[in-house]
Amino acid sequence: MIALTNVVMLLLARNATRQREFSMKLALGAGRRDLLRQLLTESLLLVLAGGLAAWFFAVFATRALAAWAQIESSLAPDATVLWLSLGILAVALLLFGLAPLRIALAAAPSPALKTSSAASGVDSAKSRMGRTIVALQMTLCVVLLVTAGLLIRTLRNLENTPLGLKVDGLVVFGVNPAIKSLPQGIAFYQELIGKLRDLPGVESVTIMEERLGSWWSDTAI
Repeated sequence: MIALTNVVMLLLARNATRQREFSMKLALGAGRRDLLRQLLTESLLLVLAGGLAAWFFAVFATRALAAWAQIESSLAPDATVLWLSLGILAVALLLFGLAPLRIALAAAPSPALKTSSAASGVDSAKSRMGRTIVALQMTLCVVLLVTAGLLIRTLRNLENTPLGLKVDGLVVFGVNPAIKSLPQGIAFYQELIGKLRDLPGVESVTIMEERLGSWWSDTAI
């Protein structure tokens, strides 16, 4: 959303300088459909480029966060996030395409062609829109910074939370053997414990049904 507000501000400034271009095309016989097609094409390219960049950044950032916090669960954006992002991009596409068209059709071609300053066509309504977008951008930035700070603080607290057991040198992993009978399972785990205890540096080995920090799992520690 912060990136979208940045793009909106840039497009507003850019479209304010394109009033003469739009007026020239209208004077030469271009219709509203032609201008709409051009603006939607430009917006589509911008939105697609920004959406792809944001998606790849989200995937990379979530993987980096999971690796830094040593979280086994995947934090990568799923299908729900993808559809939500596509919906936001579709709204942005229409917004970026229709807003310039309204500006282009607001003024008659003749006065816009006579003036040499494109900035003179900016009225108070556009100024209010710009101030609203800037306020929205600042609000989103503050929310993002506060949320990021709370997230980092939470991860720090989790990292320093005592677990009630010694974790230095502790190795936890899960196994899922193809066991068909109870005697076969007992023999498998007895053999596994014996092999793990014979490894250099191993002090003790135990087995538990629910692995520490995860859900149901047949696990050797």
